[in-house]
Amino acid sequence: MFAADTLAEGVPQNEPVLFTGDPATLCDEFAQALASLRAEGAPEGFSLPNPWDGAKELLRQATYYAMKRRAGTVGERGLGRVVGQLATTAPDLRVHLVGHSFGGRLVSFALRGLPEGVRTVKSVTLLQGAFSHYAFAARLPQDSRTGGVLQGQQNRIDGPLVCCYSHFDQALGTLYQLASRMANEADAFAGTEEFAPCQMLGPEWGALGHDGVQAVPDTQLLDLATALRGPLATSGCVNIDVSGVVNRGGPPTGAHSDIVHPELARVVVAAGRIG
Repeated sequence: MFAADTLAEGVPQNEPVLFTGDPATLCDEFAQALASLRAEGAPEGFSLPNPWDGAKELLRQATYYAMKRRAGTVGERGLGRVVGQLATTAPDLRVHLVGHSFGGRLVSFALRGLPEGVRTVKSVTLLQGAFSHYAFAARLPQDSRTGGVLQGQQNRIDGPLVCCYSHFDQALGTLYQLASRMANEADAFAGTEEFAPCQMLGPEWGALGHDGVQAVPDTQLLDLATALRGPLATSGCVNIDVSGVVNRGGPPTGAHSDIVHPELARVVVAAGRIG
């Protein structure tokens, strides 16, 4: 089963099109996506799709669903329970959770695994989080009948949920969205259409690490300089655009792993009200 971020509990989950669709069509989709990403950084602004690149990306993306599901499971059934045990044995301990990419999904799902009444987690900081930007939403803009699987979980933090995002993250801006779209049913997969990232991949497929938490009221919106001047909100969600420092890296992942910066360490400290 596909591990959903934006389906309510009890809603049947679909078999990813990645495993059921026509391989040639899927390879062509990925080849065009990769060519589009290379063209963005090429002086001539043009790159031809390479079918072999599409095939390799198809194989690489097959691991996406396993990693996504594993991150949620380990977070909820592993880390969440461990933090709950720590709260029992060391009630004065302050826990600050920080996660990058799918690690962001792991630490977020840990909130669902916390025993009732545990307020040990004092901050959660997501660095280029590789899961849906609607995960914490109570209602989805495209379907008001349902919400994200983590709706309201930010309220289990005795402090803020801080989401650092960068528009230079190509892995989340294009490839994540394409893989997420392929998680839908086959009839929702427009494999015959020409790939156009800005038009075809709508906001319903977006990731936290690319444009921050979405559809959660009262989310604080900050640029990095303002965030570092502080103070940050002491509860709720905080979006911080870190594109000013998280901007290095070539295609196909772009700046997804460009997170080793003192400014981001300062964000973690500020989120936890440390010192």
